[in-house]
Amino acid sequence: MESFREIQNVRPLTVTSGLRAAMLRAPLKIALRHEEKTRTYRDLLQRIDKVADITLGDLQLRPGQHALIVARNCIEYVELVCGLGEAGLTVGTITSRITIPELEAICDDAEARVVFTDAVTDPIARKAKFRTVERVIMIGDQYESWLGKPVAPSERPSIKETDSWVMGYTSGTTGDPKGALLSHRSRVLLILASAAEFGCFSVDDRYLAITPPNHGGGLLRIMASLFFGGYAEVVDKFDAEAILLKLTAGHFTSTALVPTHFHSIFSLDRKLLNKYRHSHSKRSSLTALH
Repeated sequence: MESFREIQNVRPLTVTSGLRAAMLRAPLKIALRHEEKTRTYRDLLQRIDKVADITLGDLQLRPGQHALIVARNCIEYVELVCGLGEAGLTVGTITSRITIPELEAICDDAEARVVFTDAVTDPIARKAKFRTVERVIMIGDQYESWLGKPVAPSERPSIKETDSWVMGYTSGTTGDPKGALLSHRSRVLLILASAAEFGCFSVDDRYLAITPPNHGGGLLRIMASLFFGGYAEVVDKFDAEAILLKLTAGHFTSTALVPTHFHSIFSLDRKLLNKYRHSHSKRSSLTALH
């Protein structure tokens, strides 16, 4: 019996398809920012496509194989997780707070063929002894050089919405970390459900991405903002004062924080408020004396 998708001839639900729709509506709109670096929707999709082409052409990887990203929040994280997914790969999103033995164990378990790192995690990956990893590519000059290779566009694999897109490693409550496979369909449906629940995803949404992208929620909230044509700004480390300034400036419509973030921000806010009250009290006393 034919599946519903075959009968209706509808497009499969993939996260990148949402980004493409947003790009068609406003190609020159800024989609992502990290410090002084930005990507318009057109730039972002062009680079996502280049990642897919070069993964298939240069790395010679094939659908169903695995890649890992071990990096902090950055624009390139989105390019990679989407581009590798477009090539049919499952992408392991791994915490940047990792040791050499932990990275070795996860890469071997996932049978990863390529690992993408950043300036913090690259030294760890270079010292690791992998069983299946063939390439380690660091985000930065090495990544840009790799992305700039002249590779002809490849014939893209047919991605089913039930295919795995990302793989998060979790220990649950005990034991060694295990890879949890998450499909394109599950992520898109969660994005749509989040939009209905929170009512904050639209072309006017401006999301401040603080939580790490290796966490399911951290990555998904970035993708949700882009899926609906909004804007996301990523920060690669938590600084309570800098975050408080960004939030109080009123340029963002949403963010996501964990309890330790809230505690740090509220503590700083109370400290600044008490400092202001003390300063105001001293000025009032001096005025009364005169």
